[in-house]
Amino acid sequence: MKIVKTFGNLAEAGFASSLLEAAGIPASLADEQSFLMVGGMGMLGIRLQVEDADFERAAQVLAKGPDADVPTADDLPVSPEKREEPSRIPAALFFVAGAIFALMVFSVRQAAERRTVPLRAADQTDEYDDNHDGRPDRFVTYRNEVLARVEADRNGDGKSDYWETYDREGIIQSSEQDENFDGRPDAWFLYENGRVESSRSDTDFDGRPDWFGTYKNGLCVRMDCRPNESGIVVRREIYEHGALHEEWVDENLDGIFDYKILIDPFGVRSERIPIHQSAK
Repeated sequence: MKIVKTFGNLAEAGFASSLLEAAGIPASLADEQSFLMVGGMGMLGIRLQVEDADFERAAQVLAKGPDADVPTADDLPVSPEKREEPSRIPAALFFVAGAIFALMVFSVRQAAERRTVPLRAADQTDEYDDNHDGRPDRFVTYRNEVLARVEADRNGDGKSDYWETYDREGIIQSSEQDENFDGRPDAWFLYENGRVESSRSDTDFDGRPDWFGTYKNGLCVRMDCRPNESGIVVRREIYEHGALHEEWVDENLDGIFDYKILIDPFGVRSERIPIHQSAK
């Protein structure tokens, strides 16, 4: 076998091979598989090979087209009356074949690239070291590349004490906090359209919520203290624009507020103002 020509492009090599085959010259491509495996990087080229006896004609066909006629040692004289007119293949057909071959090569290479690029797992967690102590303390989980969950270790004891969950669109749904770092959440928040809607807190850490929050547009408007989830509000905090404005207190726990305290924008508290209103 002889190398009739070397190509740096698989599409060109395939087109030339098809050209020789159409002219009745068997041809083969060397290095084709290795070219596909490495994407043509670092190769010396793709070698187009033919039999020794076909070398001259192959070179002429590549130079002049499929109608090139170069006699070889195997050619036998044929009488004029028996010589048949060689079939001619339109040149446009070769260009079409070349385009199809190039498209096939492109598809193969794209498929190979997709196989080599790792797909992101359905659930993938990224770790961050926010306090720069050399250990991860925040863990962000994605589901199908959408934010699904966040956990954090705020005190650096190696245990998560803050959790957030998100819906399928990556919008926060709820969050929990462990304020005394005992491994159990004691503050819970629910969200609507990404904003806090309500909250519960266990401030005495007995396992039962005792403060209940109401929110509007993501800002707290009221906090009710109901010890041990009871039905009696013994203390109520009223907020304006997210700032504490009033405190109502049921001092004797009879279900009726006894007094209130006003708080100005600077945090100055008023004297007790007697009131008589049901705490429910």
